[in-house]
Amino acid sequence: MDTEEGTLRDGLYIKSKPSPYSPQQLARYITRIGYTPIIANGLFAANLDNLERLIRLHLLAFPFENTAMHYTLERTVNLEPQSLYHRFMDELKGADCFGQNSFFLYILRGLGYRAYNVVGRVNVYKVLEPTEYPPQDHLLMLVQPIPDSNVTYLVDVGYCTGPIRPILLADSDKSVVLGTTDTERYRIKRRADPRSSVGERPKTTLAHRTHFRFRNPWMFQQHRPFGLGFRDSTCVWPHARHLDRAMDSYVHVFGSRILRKRHL
Repeated sequence: MDTEEGTLRDGLYIKSKPSPYSPQQLARYITRIGYTPIIANGLFAANLDNLERLIRLHLLAFPFENTAMHYTLERTVNLEPQSLYHRFMDELKGADCFGQNSFFLYILRGLGYRAYNVVGRVNVYKVLEPTEYPPQDHLLMLVQPIPDSNVTYLVDVGYCTGPIRPILLADSDKSVVLGTTDTERYRIKRRADPRSSVGERPKTTLAHRTHFRFRNPWMFQQHRPFGLGFRDSTCVWPHARHLDRAMDSYVHVFGSRILRKRHL
């Protein structure tokens, strides 16, 4: 096993960040998704097992949808934390990947998890080849759910029919997880971006090749049934943090794109 398998580059730890949600808001969320037992004395056991439970219950409670980008004058989803909370908890609506994974990130931080958002590019093709990645159009998150450990997992509650479990950030069989049905499999593999104009130098040392490989992006792959195997679904850069301040710009771009398509 590589020393960096299952961790961020150079063994980095994710910092603990405060949540914009109050303990009362977090308790209400726990009740809304049907998590038991209810948080006692404001304490939540932030660990890997409970992270898996939170993911499954969140997916059951909140739909993946983008109605705000079609049926409102603004054609956007407001990603301000309290606006997201109101949309999910009071209006009982869902959101797209930006809304889902932003909201879930704030919840996880409030429950004691160390996590942050990362961006990805979704492959526009639904077959093994070819692959084509548009500009950054997907939001995911990385979580370190084990106390005092830098073991890192990929979490995505905003991929429609995506993984219902955290995926170990490792290029191995350990990174394969089940989806909602027996035919669904998801994994991540580290490999060079097929669009890149640079690569490792031939006949380099193992240490150099290993160092270069750890700078390649992760390919989030979805298994296709009927013998079609895995295909690249999303290209992810785990070390390029998606800053909260930039999210609204992304959503406005996507909203404008949808608006233009509706009037073609």
